[in-house]
This record gives sequence, C-alpha cells and structure tokens, in this order.
Amino acid sequence: MKEHLLHYVWKSALFNTTHLKTTDGRPIQLIRRGFINTDGGPDFSNARIRIGGQLWIGNVEIHISDVDWKGHGHHNDTVYDTTILHVVYEHRVDVFRTDGSKIPVLELKNRINSKVLNRYQFLQSHTSKIPCASTDLTLSKPIVTMQFERMAVERLKDKSVHIRALHKLTNSDIERCFLILLFESFGMRVNRLPMGLLGRKIDLRILARHHNKTLLIEAYLFGMAGMLHSEYQDAYPNRLRKEFNYLQHKYELSSIDPSTWKFLRLRPPNFPTLRLAQLAALLAQKSQLFEQLTSCTRHDEVGNILTVETSPYWKEHYTFDKPTRKTACRIGEQLVDVVILNTIAPIMYFYGQLNSLPNWTDRALDLLASVKPENNRVTRRFTDVGFEVNNGLASQGALQLHNKYCTFKRCLECQIGHEVLKRA
Repeated sequence: MKEHLLHYVWKSALFNTTHLKTTDGRPIQLIRRGFINTDGGPDFSNARIRIGGQLWIGNVEIHISDVDWKGHGHHNDTVYDTTILHVVYEHRVDVFRTDGSKIPVLELKNRINSKVLNRYQFLQSHTSKIPCASTDLTLSKPIVTMQFERMAVERLKDKSVHIRALHKLTNSDIERCFLILLFESFGMRVNRLPMGLLGRKIDLRILARHHNKTLLIEAYLFGMAGMLHSEYQDAYPNRLRKEFNYLQHKYELSSIDPSTWKFLRLRPPNFPTLRLAQLAALLAQKSQLFEQLTSCTRHDEVGNILTVETSPYWKEHYTFDKPTRKTACRIGEQLVDVVILNTIAPIMYFYGQLNSLPNWTDRALDLLASVKPENNRVTRRFTDVGFEVNNGLASQGALQLHNKYCTFKRCLECQIGHEVLKRA
C-alpha cells in the first residue's frame, strides 16, 4: 500500500462505507470527506463528519499507519490540531493533538476491495507504454474524449509558462510576444531556437515603416539572420545585402550568429532560408497578424491568412545561388498546423487567462479541434490500442497524457485510470 493510493481511495470513496466505526467503536457518518489540500497541513480540508453522534467540521489526515503521525512530527505541530479524523490503512497506536486530546482513527485495511489494489498494482508494474491499455476493459468514448480535452487544456497551460516569460521579456507587448512565437513555429523543431532568437531581435516599428515592401522586409530578416555577410553569384541576394547594409547603418542593427542555423538532414521545404522568405512575405503583405490570427476558430481561416506569395526568386530556389526546377514555396498545411498548435492556440489561451476572457479559451480549443490529428509515435501508440485520436485537440491531449502521466504511471490522476480502478 502506498500513501497516494490511500489518498485516492479516500477521495473517490473506493472502500466499504457501511457501518463505519472508529478504532474505539464509535459510529462514523461521512457527510463530506473534505477537499484535497495542496498547501501545508492535513491532507483533506473542510470535512464534515459525525462521530459518535457529534458533528465535527475540520480536516482529515491520511497515513499508511498511525506511527507515521509521530514520525512526521504532527504531534508537535499545532497546524494538525484541526484534524478531526485520522484515516489509516492499518491501525497500530493512538494519536494525539498537541494539547494531548485523542484523535479518532478510521482503519481501512479490511474495507478496500482487493481487486482495486490488485488492479492498481497491475497498472504500476506493467511495462506497456500505456498501462491501462493492457486491461481487458472497453472504455466509453466520452470518458476518453473528456480526458484528452482536459489534457489538451493542461498542455496549453504548460505552454503558457514560456509565453508568460516572453510576455515579461517584451514588457507585456502581446504583439511582440506573438511575433516571437510565430518565428519559433516557422523554425519547426530543428531551427526553433535560432528562429526564436531572430524573433526577439525584430523591431515591429521597422516592419511597420516598410510594410508592403517585400524586398526590404526580406533584406531585414535575412540580414538580421546573419545570412547576408558575403558576396553572391545571383543578383537577388546581392541586392538584399545592399538593402540590409542601408538598414543596418540607419537603425544600428546587429545580426545573430549564422552558425546557429541548421540545414543538415532537413527536407528543402523546411530550409530556414525558405521559411524566412515566407515570413517576409507574410509580414510584408499582411497587417495586424495577432488580431487576425487570434480571431480564427477554424483551420481553413488560418490557412487563408497564411497563404502569401513569396518573391519570384523562391519559386526556383531553396537557398541562395542554388537554382532548382520548382520549389514548394507556399506555406503548406503542415506548417499551418504547427502555427496553430504552437502559436495561435497557446497565445489565445494565455491571453484569455491573463485578461479573464473565457471565450478566448473556448476559441483556442475550437481551433485545436479543427486541426487534423498529429501522426507521431505517441499518437500511434494510442490509436494502436483502440483509443480514438480524431483531431488536433485529442492528439495534443494524448501527447500530454503520455508524456506527463502514462510515462510516470500517474494513473490515479487520470480519469481513464480512475474508471479502470472503479470498475474493479
């Protein structure tokens, strides 16, 4: 028996609640078992329990054995004087408050169904990447859907930590914060870091002054990315270099280290050069991107906004001075998905939480639900064992559930795991 399992059994009432009695024979009536206390003090707060005919309102402390009361120093801690019931798996000794008064004890050892304990042990010891998939239970679709949605919200909350740091870095400028996130998304996984560094150096005022001037915006981005430090064979990059030299002198600009960019083992459509060209076209041709993109609730709406024409040069090049017959210069559906999952939905959630706008959270979830499910190693694990992952909201939830719960066998904190134990 582990203490966190005993907490779960008490919270979920997974024990025989008939004819409850204290270890000294007084009848117990559980009116309210209390609420989990995440701060210091007893484990469950604000319980209402009738003991021996007298109503008590206070806290409940839970241990494997009574000896833990003294072992944890509670007998000398006045915070625990509010305990009205000590719930233990096995009773051994009586426990007392600091004033010497005895605390009633409820022993659960013979009240917990052995099937619950055996199934929990099975989940904890099984080697499957998704422990509950190894059971013979068919789980109802609403339970799985609800758990995935809850996990998707938790994943948005986790992503908000990074956004909150950017928000602070940009002096609460939500548009600059959004721009940095957008750059990171365009970097995909491999060039996320240098794209983020570049996004931090981009000045919105310079972009605004040169709006609708794609060449100047390209020169600004490629120059700031450190990609215009040498002579080229083609006229186009040499012209960008000339324009950036002017901008650099005018605004006293400094570039990032070009060695941070990665091309090795990347498919050409994901080369950072093409991504920068696409970003330049987007920033030059579209205005108020934060307002436009965060008003979307569907994948196709985002796709329409991100559909822009790059300079003609990028229809025949992936990098400078290396022509090719034809390129995938338009922003594809995969990148649209990445922007929704990693930029738009997370910042909508963050902004909604920051400004107490619940409709923003709802819109973020609607937007995630409009995206096709991600196809990766984790989502395939769920679909292979019969879980339905049918959209981006579910796949984001599946990732969070796998990485933060299944991997660490946190079955007691999962609605699916709860259902598995409850059915025992």
